[in-house]
Amino acid sequence: MGAFLILVVFGITAFGYYKEFYQPPRVWAGSVRDVEFNMGDLVSRIRVLQGVNRYQGGQVNLSTVPFEYLQNLVHAEILRQQSSELGIVIDDEDIDKELRRQFTPTAEVGQETDPGQLEKEFKENYSSYLTATGLSDGDFKVIVKEQLSLRALAALLSQNIEEEQPHVEVQWIQIPVDGDILINEVETRLVNEDFTRIAQELNATSQFADGNGYVGWVPEGAFPELDETLFGDEARGIQPMIRIP
Repeated sequence: MGAFLILVVFGITAFGYYKEFYQPPRVWAGSVRDVEFNMGDLVSRIRVLQGVNRYQGGQVNLSTVPFEYLQNLVHAEILRQQSSELGIVIDDEDIDKELRRQFTPTAEVGQETDPGQLEKEFKENYSSYLTATGLSDGDFKVIVKEQLSLRALAALLSQNIEEEQPHVEVQWIQIPVDGDILINEVETRLVNEDFTRIAQELNATSQFADGNGYVGWVPEGAFPELDETLFGDEARGIQPMIRIP
């Protein structure tokens, strides 16, 4: 009986250890093609960025940050997998140049510099940063590579953006078509009433507009289903109600 009790207690203890310490880090968190992320990967990334934020005097909001960092992990992996097709190549030399840009002291204008002294100060500054943040050289270089890749992607995308694009200033009243509000009644009210006041009263919650229904300056293509209305020959003033699926 004693041996049985010991075995049961040991079994419960082992199961508790598995549930509390072994299983959680291995729980699936996300994937990109055949590359998977578990909760341990997410925790590792959070610790890395906690170190960076501590050094910069900030704090990590653990109520929202895990979701953001998981999304960043996924986005970084997508970019890594697509880099060759996009022509984005970040090598060790690029990373070293960025490290030196960040940690090599800048000499004042006219001041003579000693390359050996600058190299020494670079190494000291970089080492101090790693110590202060608790990061390894490899951890930080991963972050730097991701940052450089994002910059390269932004530069690539900017090449396809015209310097000047057609755009209009938009304010709208957005209401559900299956609701209690009758569109004809809204159009009748707009004849004599202020647009903004009606928008404040009737607008459905939208991620694109504020409480007044103001969206701002909108380029062509931002809302493809509205392009004909916004950029047509008659696109001036208050436009008729349109239905969007």
